[in-house]
Amino acid sequence: MLREKALEKISGNLVGNKDVLRYLKEISQEYILTICLGSGTQINEAFRAKGYPIKFGKQGRICETLEQSLFAYEIQKKNKKDFEDVLIAEGINAIVEIPVVIENGIIRHINGDDYIRDAKGYDRKEVLTFEKRVKDKKEQFKNYPEIKIKGF
Repeated sequence: MLREKALEKISGNLVGNKDVLRYLKEISQEYILTICLGSGTQINEAFRAKGYPIKFGKQGRICETLEQSLFAYEIQKKNKKDFEDVLIAEGINAIVEIPVVIENGIIRHINGDDYIRDAKGYDRKEVLTFEKRVKDKKEQFKNYPEIKIKGF
């Protein structure tokens, strides 16, 4: 029998959280696990350090130049690689994706919440966030009952 597919969206700030890692390990035993990794805080910090503006639109981060897009993308790729190393060390089998689409040479940064909302083909979709954000996330996804919210 085929295993079902799960998509877990995780804040980049939860990457080292041992409870989150235990939870992901449990899920990976039952599902083919894909993790959408956020990096917003890390990108914002790096943008501030470079003096880049921090702007968001309907579909997520707005990068005003190719240099900014590439810079944000490189941060996301590094976070992805670092998180994959953590998952391997913890024995968690998962595919890690970053919420970026590259079409016709254009890098488009997508808000991770939009990414999970619009993702197709998953039997389970869940947002892992800080406990203090659960109420807001539940409100945000109230019209998407297939997306569960879990706080840590």
